[in-house]
Amino acid sequence: MSRSGEIWLLGGYGDVGVRTARRLSDMQDRPIVLAGRSGREAEAAASQLGRDVSGAAVDATDPAAHGAVADAAAVINLTESTPHALAAAVVKAGGVFLDTSASPGYLKGLEAHLSGRGMPGLAVLSVGLSPGLTNIMAARLKSECPDIEAIDLCLEIGLGQHHGRAATVWFLENAGGRYPYISDGSVVEARPGQLRRRFDVGGKAGGVLALGYGFSDQMTIGESLRLRTSRSFVALDPPWMTRVLSLLLRLQLGEIISGNADALARSMLKGPALGKVGTRVVGEGFDRSGNLRGRIELASGDQAEITALMAAVTTLSALDSTLGGVIHSDAIVTFDEVARLLTANLPETRMVASFDT
Repeated sequence: MSRSGEIWLLGGYGDVGVRTARRLSDMQDRPIVLAGRSGREAEAAASQLGRDVSGAAVDATDPAAHGAVADAAAVINLTESTPHALAAAVVKAGGVFLDTSASPGYLKGLEAHLSGRGMPGLAVLSVGLSPGLTNIMAARLKSECPDIEAIDLCLEIGLGQHHGRAATVWFLENAGGRYPYISDGSVVEARPGQLRRRFDVGGKAGGVLALGYGFSDQMTIGESLRLRTSRSFVALDPPWMTRVLSLLLRLQLGEIISGNADALARSMLKGPALGKVGTRVVGEGFDRSGNLRGRIELASGDQAEITALMAAVTTLSALDSTLGGVIHSDAIVTFDEVARLLTANLPETRMVASFDT
């Protein structure tokens, strides 16, 4: 079933939103609307992208906005200020709602609000890079090696190019508090940086240090694949930035970083970029005895560009899907599709996979 109508992007005039709109404009013919609280910024961003893209002033927190998006073919949510009721309005009208949030609490609330309602549309959660690509990578590991019971994921972020404000603020905000993950069959909690391990990536001697962080994928992957353990880690390039972050978190400064995320993000985005431009994602699967059974390492370009590509291809797959209800992106996008997409659009993409079958 191919749904007709416009594709709306909530929070669409940010860095990832503009990149996603550009990709969608190149890949399909539906009109695209960049929506956000500032109509001026939305229209300015749309004017750079072509005649099939327009801007609109929409406050997603206002119930009156629900009617504006309810008739859309698809709504891509790029902001966690969007209430669950707006997502329900889209799915109730038969449209596709796609969510890119990486926050476990927001995602869990959204899934609970939409599940079991028998609405005719489709909600696709875990869209983007992490979650998104990581979910799809984990599904591939499990399909190749069914005896995998534990998966560790590592997202290495190159700081050679500034990332969007929203992504930077999210990362800093989540330096505080606790986050859930699955360990030995139980849901437990940890503080960011409390879990630490090294990943052998990119041929770097001794591997790279990575810190446990509160990405939502570790919960959804663990639950959907019925794993005994599912953990997500983050590493920064240059590696000394990971060590700095680790020190700050071990000094229990995470709450201070989180409480000042907006101001810190503004300062960081004004400062010089560091390290290399690029993103690396590693997934490792282990059996019950702790033996490594499968490993995938994918290196590619800028984080925001990968996220945009993932959002665009997931949207098109959802629009053509016959599924309804609430799913995650790995239900409609395969790892082989992702690898082809990234290789075709980001020629620096490299992948190495090994499976002990």
